[in-house]
Amino acid sequence: MDKSKNKEVNIQLLKVIEIESFLNFDALNSIKDFNVDHMELEIEMNIDVREEVDQVILAMMIKYYYPSENTKVELLILKTSNVFQVVDVKEFFSKYTTNVVDKFGILPNLLSVALGTLRGIIVVRTVGTILENHPLPMLNPVELCRNLEKNQKK
Repeated sequence: MDKSKNKEVNIQLLKVIEIESFLNFDALNSIKDFNVDHMELEIEMNIDVREEVDQVILAMMIKYYYPSENTKVELLILKTSNVFQVVDVKEFFSKYTTNVVDKFGILPNLLSVALGTLRGIIVVRTVGTILENHPLPMLNPVELCRNLEKNQKK
């Protein structure tokens, strides 16, 4: 039996820091016949481990784009930093010069919390706009973690 799969981890979300927030009211108000299927979503993620204070910082940025006359217009930008306290963080994450390794597969859980937080902020910020019924779609945190790992290896 692999004991690593039964490892107990103590995690707490300490705080969410809003780094950047932008809602393009001019563009939102000028769109006629809004179609959510034309909207594009961009996600950026970065993870940092601060071993000296047992913290994992998960930075997330979401951008919504909409096509307009041979270009894409930014409708929304939201960037947050999610600070998690992870007791004995060195047991669960290894930090190297260019990447962080999740030894026990807990990063998708942290990412789920960060995505839910972003979704909630987007819901509040977009009330009364054409985006109010289109919060952040459901995303697979495991797949996003795979993409993050691929990007770290580049």
